[in-house]
This record gives sequence, structure tokens and C-alpha cells, in this order.
Amino acid sequence: MDAKQIWPIVPKKLEITDELKENIYPDGVIPRTYTIGFLTELANTIKQVVAIRDFVPEWEMIDCPFFDRKPYCEILRGICGNNYCWNSDKIHADLFIDVNRYNGYNLLNEKIKSDEYNKKLKEKDFIKTTASIEKKKENFFLQYNCPILGCKEILFPIYYKDCIIAVLIAGEIVVDKEIELIKNTTNNWINKHQYDYPELIGKCKDIIQKIEKNAISTTELNNVIEFAVQTGISESMIAL
Repeated sequence: MDAKQIWPIVPKKLEITDELKENIYPDGVIPRTYTIGFLTELANTIKQVVAIRDFVPEWEMIDCPFFDRKPYCEILRGICGNNYCWNSDKIHADLFIDVNRYNGYNLLNEKIKSDEYNKKLKEKDFIKTTASIEKKKENFFLQYNCPILGCKEILFPIYYKDCIIAVLIAGEIVVDKEIELIKNTTNNWINKHQYDYPELIGKCKDIIQKIEKNAISTTELNNVIEFAVQTGISESMIAL
């Protein structure tokens, strides 16, 4: 389902772009200054790259400007641009469209097993990812390995009165037990696109070295997830 088919509702999106006027509802819930402050504090706490995907009625990226991307992703984006990463983010963020607090776990499990999901990956020339829906303390979230470099990406829903109006992504995460998977994904993607981006071949070794240098343990990954669940990402974003 397209986001525009289920909108408008109030609010239409997470961030406010229209000021509240008499008899007119704002189009969002929180201002950009609050969003950036929240992302900056979260990124510095969990030491990972975070962003918000505000996907209705039109998909928008809200990145944290005060926390650097991981060096391996910086190299890739510097050569290939942002579109590959944005397309992957969008495919996975859009899985949360028409999902709510109560149907989310089961519905998302259905979606990641669907032909439509695999079709969208194939349309963007992505490999099938290892997506899964996890649950902690009644909170569900999506995690998958990036189809470009293989890094771990985790998507947490952001609610407004039980409806999901955006997702928060903690991404570019290298987990030590997945190093071989990540290296294989990276090598395969670079080899596949070497003629489109010849500079990639010369950077492959550097990308792999930076991936290995930034690896975290499974325990550290669980701490990131646990922090997100315990602090209640959705409720701390918009306490309604």
C-alpha cells in the first residue's frame, strides 16, 4: 500500500513544518530542532549512526548532522553517491506503512516473507537480505543486513497514538560474528559494480580494513537494542 493512500490523518508526519494556527492542526508532532537534539543525544549514547525516516505522506530522511558516518560507508557514498543507501532504507522503512502497535509483529513477519518485498529488492538490484522481526518486552523492531556492505541495520517504530508515523534507524553496525558475511557482501557488491565505479576496486581493501576495525560484539549490539527498548524510543520522542 502506498503511504498517500492511507493519508491524510492528523498528524500527517513526525516533524512539524506548518506552524499551529487558529483552527488549523499542524502537519506534524515535533519541530526539527527537537528531532536533531534527540538524534544527537542518542547517537552519542549508543555510539552508532542513527537517522529517522519520516515516510508519510512523502518519504523523508532526517540524519544526525553532529555524528559522523562510519568510515566504510563514507568511502562508498563518496564514490557511488547516496542513492543505493537511500533505496535500501526506503524499502525497509516502507514495510512499516499500515502497521500499528498491535498488528506490527505479525504483519511485518508476513511482509518480509512476501514476494512484493523480494520484488522491490530485485528492482533495485539488491540481494535478498537476512531480515527478521525481533521482540523485546512487547516492543518489536526490524533488523537486517544491508544488501550493499552487509552491515547490521535496525529499525524501531515511532508511534503517535499507536499508529506508526516514522521509523528510527540505528545502522552501519558491524557485528564481529558477522564479519565474514559482511566481507563477502562487500566484495560481491564491489565486483558487481566495478565497471560502473572503477575507483571502488582500489578502495576495497581500505573498506574491509575499516569494517574490521569498527566491529562490536554481540553483547554490545544487544546493549544498543536494550537501551532503545528500555528508554522507549517512541515514547521519548513524542510523549502522547
